Amino acid sequence: AVGTRWISTSPEGVPGLFDPADFPESHLPQLGDFCTALEVPNNEDISSESPRRTPEVASAMLGSPCLEVDLAIDTDQEFLGLFGGDAGAATAYVELLVLAMSEIFDRDAGTRFAVTYLRLWDDTDPWSAGSTGDELYAFREYWLANMTEVPRDLAHFLSGRGLGGGVAWLGVICNSDYGYALSANLSGFFPYPILDNNGSNWDLMVVTHETGHNCSAPHTHNVGIDQCGCDYGGCPDGVSTDCSAAQLGVATIMSYCHLCPGGIANMRMEFHPTIESDYLIPAVNSASCLVPCPEPCPADVNGDTQVGFDDLVVVLADWGSCSGCAADIDASGVVDFNDLLVLLGDFGPCEDPLPVGVSYYNLAGTNPSVLPDFSGLKPISTGEMLQINLPSTGGAFGTSGLSDDVGAVFTSMIDFPEAGVWTLYTESDDGSKLMVDGALVVDNDGVHGMVEVGGTIEVTEPGPIVVRVEFFERGGGAGLIVRWEGPGVAKAVVPSSAWRPVG
Repeated sequence: AVGTRWISTSPEGVPGLFDPADFPESHLPQLGDFCTALEVPNNEDISSESPRRTPEVASAMLGSPCLEVDLAIDTDQEFLGLFGGDAGAATAYVELLVLAMSEIFDRDAGTRFAVTYLRLWDDTDPWSAGSTGDELYAFREYWLANMTEVPRDLAHFLSGRGLGGGVAWLGVICNSDYGYALSANLSGFFPYPILDNNGSNWDLMVVTHETGHNCSAPHTHNVGIDQCGCDYGGCPDGVSTDCSAAQLGVATIMSYCHLCPGGIANMRMEFHPTIESDYLIPAVNSASCLVPCPEPCPADVNGDTQVGFDDLVVVLADWGSCSGCAADIDASGVVDFNDLLVLLGDFGPCEDPLPVGVSYYNLAGTNPSVLPDFSGLKPISTGEMLQINLPSTGGAFGTSGLSDDVGAVFTSMIDFPEAGVWTLYTESDDGSKLMVDGALVVDNDGVHGMVEVGGTIEVTEPGPIVVRVEFFERGGGAGLIVRWEGPGVAKAVVPSSAWRPVG
């Protein structure tokens, strides 16, 4: 049927799709106070970063149609509980939440978000603070101590607990010390496709609001756009709260207008034009760690996310001079054999697979002490990831949904930029092995904590070589990180840019 459905959990904790007309009002989140935007301490260098492009390139990107922010996400045990402990459902919800936030940021500020890391806790987590502010500080301290190798431009904590709302540091894109935010009181649902002025938009609104702070956006009442939050400070002396914007249904994401009568239904899922032009866009365009968003599929002439015969028909129909038309794939002003060759070469789905394939195995009942023979086992699930960089966790390993007695096999290719002697490492808890072109290079097998073992190979010419990594975890923590070191490359986690899909 055509219409809107809500992604939610039932009162029994089972994830599913619901018709808004049938959804019980009692299941909606009850909200109190909201948000604090924290200033970076004066003695901290706000530009402490690991840039992925030079400032000159960043300057040239002013006015770029899209820049991408790498977002790492941590959670608490209560967040997974919103989905009845189903790691797959929780992961899918996070992906949808970030997708919806990207739609808002892309439309209003030319920015999208890519999740580079997600952790779900199915047992005891390290989070115990009783307020958003205290938990944000605990989140930051834990990640600075334990998670420095996770690639990210920003990190966000998603909590299923009633901590009071959200909190974030202000203006911290690319700031490795303070690029953190926290969103709490989450319910595990919001209407999608996105609906303005809907009473169930809390999850989407709070995550986008706190991320807005990270990207330099202030509260709207702090800059004179509305007066919904004046009683909480930040307005000129003598100016008190005025809910006019809320009553008109024109309140925007960075406002406090959800605290007026009407609640979340007062809010439009958009940034105010002044917030866009004066804060978000300048901050994003000056952030030297960001990279351009991946290019869309140019050979998808008819926009159906597939390159196929329908696109071929359009190209042949528009053959010849055709400046600006979709069939002019190479933007040469002419639809010709060059466009045809690009189209034929791109036949198939538009989205490229992530470079590292992974298969997960349930080893329950086998009491593993060494790696099993995976050839005789059937995987419980498969997936893809950008790189093999999974720091030790007491929660589920990767996206397996399992925290104990789990096995995994990773298959990919590493694109070596130079010939010469290279050292590859696995750091794992428990055991792991790494093979290159079928030959064992790293043997880090057995039951142990996070231990690193390396091995060397001779690369005769630059280019991609097939790599297979096997892993198992018996109990306790689980983690796996693959590093490299070679000609012109210091020891580091093998970056996503160096991995290539097999085939």
